[in-house]
Amino acid sequence: MTEDQERLFSAAFDAHYSTVLRYCRSRLANLEDAADAASGTFMTAWRRIDDFSRVEYQRAWLFQVARLTMANQRRSNRRSGELNAKIGRLASNFAPDAAEIAVSASEIENAMAALRNLPESDQEIIGLAAFESLGHEEIAVTLDITPGQARSRLYRARQRLRREFGRRPAT
Repeated sequence: MTEDQERLFSAAFDAHYSTVLRYCRSRLANLEDAADAASGTFMTAWRRIDDFSRVEYQRAWLFQVARLTMANQRRSNRRSGELNAKIGRLASNFAPDAAEIAVSASEIENAMAALRNLPESDQEIIGLAAFESLGHEEIAVTLDITPGQARSRLYRARQRLRREFGRRPAT
């Protein structure tokens, strides 16, 4: 990043952050989500500084990015809500005893520990697939890689997770 790009970003942030935050706040239910969306918007501008430095209407470009960022937040929140509802429906179909709950909690703890032992890039791609429910194409866009690379990286990350999980002693 050049000094000119840094100055451009800094000036744009100073000039437009409050406007972008207000734009997000007017469209989202709470201030925390709006602040997250505004921050995400400027993170995108920072990552895409080459594109940002060429736009004629910075504020409009930032609003476009904010709109897409908020759409992603809503989609993620909706998926989370759907997942919670599905889990609730499934959980209501059975009542596990305390021993089953302890084993399940232990397995989850071991799986999460295995995931934390993986490289950050593996954690990211597995998280996008497993926790965010993104497909190969969406992962590719998120990581700025091709869908084939996303498929291949996810496959290898899952293999490493299986190996890591297999090394962990059962509790």
